[in-house]
Amino acid sequence: MNEPNSKLNEPSDPSDRWFILLLVSLNYFTLFLHRQVINFVLPPLKVELDLSEAQLGWLNPALVIPYGVAQLFVGYLSDRFQRRNILIYSLTGSVLMLGAMAWANGFWQLILFRAALGLAQAASVPAIGGIMADCFSPKIRSTAVAIYLMSYNAAVITAGWAGGSIAEIPSVDLPLVGDMSGWRTAMLSFSLIGAVLVVILTLFLREPERTERSQGKTGTTAEGSRGYLATLRSVLRVPSFWILGIIFLLFALVMTARDSFLPKYFHDTFGMSEGEAGHFSTVWIQFSSIVGLLLGGVIADRWSRRWQGGRAATCALALVPWVPALLIIGTMAGGVFSSAGDLTISNSEVTWKGELPEDPTSYKLYLDAAADAPGAKAVLRVVEVSDAEAMKWKVEVITGRLVDGAFTGPGRLIIEHWKWTLAGAMILFGLGLGVYSTNLWTTTFEIVDPAARSTSLGLLNVFSSGPAFAAPVIGTLMDRGIIQTYGTAFAAMGGVALLILVLYAVHIWVTLPRDFIGPETKSE
Repeated sequence: MNEPNSKLNEPSDPSDRWFILLLVSLNYFTLFLHRQVINFVLPPLKVELDLSEAQLGWLNPALVIPYGVAQLFVGYLSDRFQRRNILIYSLTGSVLMLGAMAWANGFWQLILFRAALGLAQAASVPAIGGIMADCFSPKIRSTAVAIYLMSYNAAVITAGWAGGSIAEIPSVDLPLVGDMSGWRTAMLSFSLIGAVLVVILTLFLREPERTERSQGKTGTTAEGSRGYLATLRSVLRVPSFWILGIIFLLFALVMTARDSFLPKYFHDTFGMSEGEAGHFSTVWIQFSSIVGLLLGGVIADRWSRRWQGGRAATCALALVPWVPALLIIGTMAGGVFSSAGDLTISNSEVTWKGELPEDPTSYKLYLDAAADAPGAKAVLRVVEVSDAEAMKWKVEVITGRLVDGAFTGPGRLIIEHWKWTLAGAMILFGLGLGVYSTNLWTTTFEIVDPAARSTSLGLLNVFSSGPAFAAPVIGTLMDRGIIQTYGTAFAAMGGVALLILVLYAVHIWVTLPRDFIGPETKSE
């Protein structure tokens, strides 16, 4: 079983497989753009619709719960019907629901459209997984998935940068629409991008031929005539699938915390604007995860030819740095010098009334006046200590403005190098994210019947919907003052990452040797 299989090198992939990969990647990019944009426009959305932290927390499960429930059925549709049509219908529904969210006027309308968005998108990922498995043989399958998943990274970066930047605009006068606030404009713009892609997929995406069904492995016809319950049982009776499903559930728990609260955590804790928080919370993770995708794909493809546990072991090793990375992200706010004392600024000189740092020139001064208070919302740099005993410092404005050069009110001192510490932690997190993501499908395809591939991916998404209530629970804890910062939740995710590593060890050494049906088992 551990010998390399010559059949891995057989040329069985369709000639237009890379063009098909491009089209399904664009589809996935747009779906995640629609799903993620709301996470980067939360501050202005919260103000305009007057939402609580707990209500903000419900926006994620509003999508995930119907999305996850639908996975019990929609994966089987892709094992039976044309996946091309499923993708087109799913994207069309996503376009309509995101567009509707741009006109939501309250919490319940937002929840309704968000739930409908989850239902609309539910069928896409199982269909894409089935298409890719039929277009790419095991010898390059992880690499192909890695290239495909870069569309996710591009979507998160685009949603964070463009969505957050557009959301900062107070209002936009759109042709045929009229005046709209920034966050509504961001949603409408991304909806229109999806409408263009629907036309492209309709014109150019073909349905690839289904593979590996006539090789005696499935007990079904080439058309996949096995019934729904039989297909479901063929997946659920595999012990390794349950372990991979639980790992994916825990992975989704970490990602739920990141997607729902990381930009807001940076905005609230470190005084960033919406655009800055969206940019900082995505760029380091997404670019490093692209590196993880490519390295994870190549390494897993090569290692799996020599050892059946190669793909799973690649994931486990890459997730080891998640434990310290999440602890750093979660505890960074507590480790940053911060004081909420009063201060007065006059003629570019600040008089500070709070705890004194050792070297104030290493810090930035964050001001946050109330909207109706005389003053400013600005970030200053301490450039000189003019009177150490009286705590008077010369300052210069970095961002924002001072009204008449003066300010009286609350402020915080935050050390400047905190960003680089956080950036390093997010790079480690992104590398693990990329490696795991590129091998999620391929590790599953090694243990499930090829005729049930889309069904297995749908069931994995059911597992991933398990943490749907994490966001509103965290929001409620914040509202009630039980936790003071979202950093507490991120630090707790370090323990979740440790549990993932334990489960991978069980999978690799206990269940996988019994359940493996990958290419190595084909040789006589």
